[in-house]
Amino acid sequence: MKWQPSNQVESLLSEKLLSLNLISSSEPAFIKLECLFYDVLALARTSAAESGNNALLNNLEKIKENEFHLTQLSYQKAKQREIFIKKFKTAFKRELAGYLKNVKGFAMAR
Repeated sequence: MKWQPSNQVESLLSEKLLSLNLISSSEPAFIKLECLFYDVLALARTSAAESGNNALLNNLEKIKENEFHLTQLSYQKAKQREIFIKKFKTAFKRELAGYLKNVKGFAMAR
């Protein structure tokens, strides 16, 4: 059976998505983006502990291994880092929005 988040978790994820839309992809705003990512990751981990299976957690872990890791490389120039930050933000936003769209579509079908 597919895991369904509670209404509270779903509303928190929606708020995080709105906050994500307000954050720029620049290097000075990266700390806010990073904190938001870890908040959503912690929320997904808590939810996965309750349900035993969470696709959001699995996909966020993949983003952390791939796109987020590229933002942490120290040898890159500022322009390169901003490109990687933008790619990270886009992947994070796409995953969160897609997840919420699937959850709302599943809830409406019931």
